[in-house]
Amino acid sequence: MPIQTSLGPAPYVLLAILLSASPAWAGCKDKPAPGVDFSGCKMEKINLQNANLQNADLSDARLSGTSFKFANLKGANLSGAKMSSVILTRANLSGANLSGTLLRSSNLSSANLKKANLEDANLNGSFIVGADLSGANLEDAVLARTRISGTKFLGANLEDAKLDQADLKGSNFKGANIDGASFFDAKLDNVTWVDGRRCAKGSVGTCR
Repeated sequence: MPIQTSLGPAPYVLLAILLSASPAWAGCKDKPAPGVDFSGCKMEKINLQNANLQNADLSDARLSGTSFKFANLKGANLSGAKMSSVILTRANLSGANLSGTLLRSSNLSSANLKKANLEDANLNGSFIVGADLSGANLEDAVLARTRISGTKFLGANLEDAKLDQADLKGSNFKGANIDGASFFDAKLDNVTWVDGRRCAKGSVGTCR
């Protein structure tokens, strides 16, 4: 008859318990998929073009130099991520959380950022031509020295945002909240202003 012991669970049971308690970074080698947890992961200078990362968690991840061209990041959490020099051309970021995200010198041309949260995000020196930021929250965001021509800001919140020296030619700010926003030396040629009027050619810093 086998001798019973009181030493607790068998070793393989203990191993299973330890694995189940592993930190989130254990998922950094997972394949890109909707809802995947890449929070805090280092994924720099890799190719994630066309990846489906809808509702994924990439908060506080290090993603500089990575390509998300045509990627689906709808509803994804990118808050606090380090994303300098990333490519987000034609990416779907509608409803995504990019609050506090570092996006300096990045390419977001033709990206869908409808209703995205970019509060306190830093997009200094980025290229955002033809993007859609309708209904987005850009409160306290830094968009200085960016090229944002032909971009939609319809109904967006730009309270206290910094758009100094930005090229905003042909963009649409109708219905946007620009209370406290800074447009020092910004190019506003043919911009549709918050009240619906068209800024004259040569407008700099103020719509005239």
